[in-house]
Amino acid sequence: MSQRIQWLSTVRVSGLLLVLAYHFFRDSLPGGFVGVDVFFTLSGYLTTALLIEEFRKSGGFKLWAFCKRRFLRIFPPLAVSLMFTLPFALLVAPDYTAGIARQAAGTLGFVTNYFEIFSGGSYEAQLLPHLYVHTWSLALEMHYYLVWGLACFALIFLIWWLVKKQSARLPMLKGCIIAISLGLAALCYWQMRALFAAYPEDPSAAYFASTSHGMPFFIGSAAGALFGMRLPEKAAKRLRSAPALTLSLLAMLLSAGGLVYFGLTLGFAGEATYRYGFVAASLLTALLIFGARALHEATAGVKEPRALTVLAELSYGIFLYHWPLYVVFSDVIERNWLAALAALALSVLFSAVVYYGIESLLHDKKLKPLPKLAHRWDQNAAWKVFYPAVAALTAAALGVGTAVLIRAPQVTAMEQSFLNGHAYQDAQGIEGLRERVLAIQPQPAKVDGKALAYGDASQNPAAVDDDWTPSVVITSIPGGVSFLGDSVALAASRPLRENVPNITVDSAESRSMAQGRQLLRDLAAADELKEYVVVSLGANGYGNWQAQIDGMIEELPPGHRLIFVTPYLGKPQAGIADKEIAAYYRQMAQKHPFVTVADWAVAIAPHQDLLAPDRIHFGNWKKCGQIYVDMLLEAIEEAGRKPAKGE
Repeated sequence: MSQRIQWLSTVRVSGLLLVLAYHFFRDSLPGGFVGVDVFFTLSGYLTTALLIEEFRKSGGFKLWAFCKRRFLRIFPPLAVSLMFTLPFALLVAPDYTAGIARQAAGTLGFVTNYFEIFSGGSYEAQLLPHLYVHTWSLALEMHYYLVWGLACFALIFLIWWLVKKQSARLPMLKGCIIAISLGLAALCYWQMRALFAAYPEDPSAAYFASTSHGMPFFIGSAAGALFGMRLPEKAAKRLRSAPALTLSLLAMLLSAGGLVYFGLTLGFAGEATYRYGFVAASLLTALLIFGARALHEATAGVKEPRALTVLAELSYGIFLYHWPLYVVFSDVIERNWLAALAALALSVLFSAVVYYGIESLLHDKKLKPLPKLAHRWDQNAAWKVFYPAVAALTAAALGVGTAVLIRAPQVTAMEQSFLNGHAYQDAQGIEGLRERVLAIQPQPAKVDGKALAYGDASQNPAAVDDDWTPSVVITSIPGGVSFLGDSVALAASRPLRENVPNITVDSAESRSMAQGRQLLRDLAAADELKEYVVVSLGANGYGNWQAQIDGMIEELPPGHRLIFVTPYLGKPQAGIADKEIAAYYRQMAQKHPFVTVADWAVAIAPHQDLLAPDRIHFGNWKKCGQIYVDMLLEAIEEAGRKPAKGE
């Protein structure tokens, strides 16, 4: 009996299409990330079904041969994909390749998932996406193969030792695998829920971790034990009928429809995704596999379309190539659909070259590629052109890729601006503490917090910088300014401190609306909130941002003025409603007299070339800082003409 099951290609292709649609057109299919769970469930099914078939035929399980097959299937195409895609990074700004050597090492070492967790990057809201972030799924695959291979090897050893009757060993193995698989799936689900509850603002840890997202593999493993490579003859006969054909097609349509529904409705950070989304997607995939398995029996002797088979064979390679190519092309090609088309076309080309020209040499059952290569070389003149051409291409790609690794910066210009911003904030904190100690008096001084003192640029030497003078020069703000910002504002720490009197800046990467609101509460409770409160948030995160803005307005103590800085995203990101947030800020300024808007979105839009490649953070931090300071000083001046809250 052939170990190839007809129509399973539909499962692999379904997962691929969901992933491609999600990466290329995320706004249209926000939950398409469940396509990866389709791959995971299918891997668990095939791995376990083939393992059981090996045990049925030989009575044992060769762990080393299993690991060798898995490694040769995954690693060579992965290594080649790195060589072929790295040269394309020359087309984009150096910031895209910052730390690329660490990414490549994590990819080849199958630890990308934990690299992403510990580097603090959100899978969906990365402002400058890693070229190889998509290989996190391969890390999970390899972890599953190692853990499951060892577990099954130990289980088979125990069955040989405990079960003396040979005919009872196979049923015992299947039963144990089903029980263990379901138990491990439940543990992974519990861990996913726990990690999501611990980090609801950014659930990347729950998504990336092998201990949580391993659940689909084990659901697939249980399916592999239930209806694997070989069915009992009675069950197979029942499936070879017209009603069975209808039911199998119906099961496949229902499961495919369910996966598309989840692709349209789930969100990466939605609680529903982690409560039932991934479980449901895995179970639907198991149903899809069962439908394909039944269709295999119902259409005995009928071959699936060659186009479907080819697409399934190339699916792994297309997955490897599409993301880094799309990241590059979407930066250099203005139209997204054209960037997606270019990435897909090259992905198919590279996948076909590698799969049929290189990988096929490793598909020999005896794993002897050199004799197979010699046979091709002798028998077909086309291969005599193909292999030297591929060798030359690989050598050139390796050389250019090495150059990319050498020229890659350690950190992006954006990250450097964060470091500078933190340094200036720390310096301000130390200086503020010193001033507080020196200002201790028996009777605290009282100041009028409503008057702004103006002057010319010569009164503030720090404000004069070459050909730039602030649009408004304010030399004194007795009531002071409390500035609460995210990573965008962090780069402005120095120019703000130098040009805005009596300002305290507290900015941090990835600060969400909820975190900013909590910081405002803490400062108010400690009586450390200054008269002018600037909130520069909106470029991060998920959740009910409108409720957080309303809460900040409501919880602002009387006697204070609130200034909202509108966010700006030159490249829209899923999960970040920057335009909606900016519009709501402006609406609140119309509604509440103590609220003012500093419109960064309007101020920076004509100067996108000054921004970093993500079109969000400062690129030319000096020029961006000047525009930011001008915008904020004008907003402070406007707020000073308005009443404070409660007046």
